Amino acid sequence: MTAILIDSLVPIFAVMGLGYFAGWARQVDNQHVAALNALVMEFALPASLYVATATTPWSMLRAEWPLLLALCVAMLALYGLSYWMQRRLFAMSPSASSIQALTVAFPNLAATGIPLIIAMFGASKAIYVALALAVGAITISPLTLAILGANKPSPNGEMGAGLAFRAVGRALINPVVLSPIAGIVFAFLGIPLPQAVTDALMLIGQATGGVALFLTGLILSSQRLLLNSNVVSGVLLKNVALPLVVAGLALLLPMSREAARAAILLAAGARPTFAHHSFAAEFDINKPFTVTGVVSKVAWQNPHVYVYVDAKDESGKMVTYALECNSVNTLLHKGWTRDALKKGDQVTVSAFAAKDTRPLSDGSLHANARSIKFADGHTVSAGTSADEGTTKQ
Repeated sequence: MTAILIDSLVPIFAVMGLGYFAGWARQVDNQHVAALNALVMEFALPASLYVATATTPWSMLRAEWPLLLALCVAMLALYGLSYWMQRRLFAMSPSASSIQALTVAFPNLAATGIPLIIAMFGASKAIYVALALAVGAITISPLTLAILGANKPSPNGEMGAGLAFRAVGRALINPVVLSPIAGIVFAFLGIPLPQAVTDALMLIGQATGGVALFLTGLILSSQRLLLNSNVVSGVLLKNVALPLVVAGLALLLPMSREAARAAILLAAGARPTFAHHSFAAEFDINKPFTVTGVVSKVAWQNPHVYVYVDAKDESGKMVTYALECNSVNTLLHKGWTRDALKKGDQVTVSAFAAKDTRPLSDGSLHANARSIKFADGHTVSAGTSADEGTTKQ
């Protein structure tokens, strides 16, 4: 099994390395990855999960309840422990603590799970990944969104609980959540999936592992190494404690040897990097600056909204600044609307300079926006993570 595991890990790290090289060499823009992220999380992965569950007989799905229970208990336990540590030991805010806890407790199944399980157990066993993703997507993901919503009251005075319920509702209609649930329903009802539909979905679904691994390496290339007690504790919880908890539960539950191995491998998956990156690794909080110019473009995209401003630099040369703001949902909660900032608007932006001073692939200069002041004098927050003191991996 060791030889098989090594043979399986080599191509995984090779593809991640390729993505890292592409970002490092600026062959692919490692700052604007929303399109690749959407390809994986909204199309390729949901298609793969749906086929895996819909084509598995209901009797086999029902027999995997011990795996579901083991992963559910382990994820919730590690989530709770990590959240407590963030709040008590590292004095993080509830929002930052919930994101770090999600990072620890939810393995990177999209990138490492599918290629690893297929290599170890065969393509038919991708169902293990689908079930594991379904567990995390309907438990700790909505829990995180509920905490975020409860701690971000809306500008119109709505209580945090209302925002929390809406956040959970949005999480439950996410394609990654809906696709395995829909597949399980089809399997339960015994509805056969037409071969043409299976072939079409598998065609896009097969791209999941490779693109997700490439994307992981691409995002890593945009970050600098950050090593502190919080990071070390998170790695130990994720890569040591979580697999050990799953292994202990596998011994207590009537789980097959194969399912136990799969659950432990999935629990030991690398930490996810799709949603957020570290502010401290990317930007220099000791280098604030102000830029006054004209908005040339606003890119409403996740994981970060970008505002492009044409202005003169210190030498008087006209340049374009790519100003990173927070996520779409965060800005909407802060009172933004999609037409609040338009091309041609005169603005003054308070920002932090990027540690990497090289221009992006489109020639723009990267920075993190903290606030944006309009010509009429009113100011809006850009939602920078620097204000929370967070470290998002």
